[in-house]
Amino acid sequence: MPYLPPPVNLPGFHRATSVDLCGLDLFLSAAADPPASCCMFPALEALSLSGCHVDAAALLLHCPRLRVLRAAGCSLGHAIRSASLQELVLENKRKSTGRVHVDVPALKQLTLSINTPGELRLSISAPIVEKVLWRCCYSKPAAGIGPWGLAMVRLETAENNAGLSLRMESDDSSLGSFSFPQTELSLAQEIEEHLVLTNFSVLDLHFNTTGHAFGAFVFRLLRIHWIRTATKILKIEMGAKGKACPVNCPCDEPGNWRSETTPLINLQEVEIRDFGGEDHEFDFLRLILKCAPRLKRMTMRPSHEVTSSNDDWNAKIYDILKVYPSVGCNVFPN
Repeated sequence: MPYLPPPVNLPGFHRATSVDLCGLDLFLSAAADPPASCCMFPALEALSLSGCHVDAAALLLHCPRLRVLRAAGCSLGHAIRSASLQELVLENKRKSTGRVHVDVPALKQLTLSINTPGELRLSISAPIVEKVLWRCCYSKPAAGIGPWGLAMVRLETAENNAGLSLRMESDDSSLGSFSFPQTELSLAQEIEEHLVLTNFSVLDLHFNTTGHAFGAFVFRLLRIHWIRTATKILKIEMGAKGKACPVNCPCDEPGNWRSETTPLINLQEVEIRDFGGEDHEFDFLRLILKCAPRLKRMTMRPSHEVTSSNDDWNAKIYDILKVYPSVGCNVFPN
């Protein structure tokens, strides 16, 4: 068994309004049910912890006026509960496991950044939260479709809406070899674990394409009802081009995705970055235009392999878009 140092009893700071405590695997101890006369931090409003192990639920009982809690590289136990907390910042790049329940009814601002292999689960109860930045990176994808695995989820509020960003890695990426069955259910459930807010309107997809087709995956994802109905703005970044797909690569399956009829009735804007000249990319462009009757704006940013003087590329774009005169289109040079 690994050696665990004895816990350090926290001293009381009865007049302190701000405390910054940094340790190296420091184990802290706080009474789980302190009497009112023994409250260690009765005036504390801001607390920063780094490299500490502590039962946050017990500690916060000693901080009745706490407004801001920041914790980096900490183990905080199974629960974070506070009636006064308004800002919570959690950063943990360790491989954490277990389930943590966060119950903060007065919370207005939440920032979370974690690296996880998929075993850490957080449940959040914060009914009035207004500002959210939620970022989770996976050491290896926990869910996906075909050769595409979920490598990062980011949820962020911006002005009056929120954006959901997903980074998808193919099974020939630096994350190793993996493959998933052709089902959307497990991927939808994994993404939903991160949805502190459900009223997002921007879906931002990042691919490390390395030559893989992405159209089949995007329409599998848009088949998920709550993603399809929420998405008003779709952004796609295709990443650097690389080697071509192997023969019979599953990235383009099922092959009939090009005849998809999924109605994207709420989609109003599409932006595609690093758009190249592959046939499957033009097929995707045609299909997204066909399935989105309320589309107002299309923004194209060509890849570095495409020059503004590429007449064949320009002609294909023009031929596709001229069928949809109600859609405004901007093409920005690389």
